[in-house]
Amino acid sequence: MACDIITHFPDGALLMVIDGVADPAVSQHVAQCADCTADLKLLRETTTTLLASLYRATCPTSLQLGEYSLGLLPTQESTLIESHLASCPHCSAELGQLDAFMAEPEPMPAPSRSESLAEPVRMFIARLVSGLNSLGQPAITPAFAALRGSVDGPVTYEAGEYRAVIEIDEDLDRPDQRALTGLLIGPSVAGVAANLWQHGKRVATTEVDAFGNFELLGLEAGDYELILSGSGIEIHIQSLPVS
Repeated sequence: MACDIITHFPDGALLMVIDGVADPAVSQHVAQCADCTADLKLLRETTTTLLASLYRATCPTSLQLGEYSLGLLPTQESTLIESHLASCPHCSAELGQLDAFMAEPEPMPAPSRSESLAEPVRMFIARLVSGLNSLGQPAITPAFAALRGSVDGPVTYEAGEYRAVIEIDEDLDRPDQRALTGLLIGPSVAGVAANLWQHGKRVATTEVDAFGNFELLGLEAGDYELILSGSGIEIHIQSLPVS
């Protein structure tokens, strides 16, 4: 750091600026000093990356929560998850969403007999693992993220060995509508379709390209469910706000 004035302030002065608790003299100096402004930007990016990587690091996976909900886990593992749920609002909310989803009718058409004899489909309920709210903090769960305007920039969902990065922007051809762009990362994305559902009806669909990219245009503001379905997999992003 080229600027040495900041060293006259207490240790962690820049962190205090990020947290909004810095002395006014520190905040004023940082606002006027190009070197400190650059260091603040770098520190904020580093802190954001660290928080996102640690977010829910000790939580059970979505698969484990699903097996717990269905009563498929050994007694010892089930007891550990029960203990974790007692103190973790994030997993409790996710489990509640999973239970509610399992209680609802399946929005996808029922498979034909030939399809039912094919390879079993692994169904995942995606969990939000990164995406920052307006306070620069990791978003909590899809239910909380659904508050319009609470999420800025792309958000990342995890479903087993797959990850989906979603971003909502203005539709350049229709400024009064929105565009959803996504990237699906996983072992195989060939043949995967992206289907957007609202109120039990499919409102948009497109194919995921060979690199995992997909785009849905001309969307009205509202809450949607995104289903990514392909050979042997079905990924549900249950609460996806478009605003």
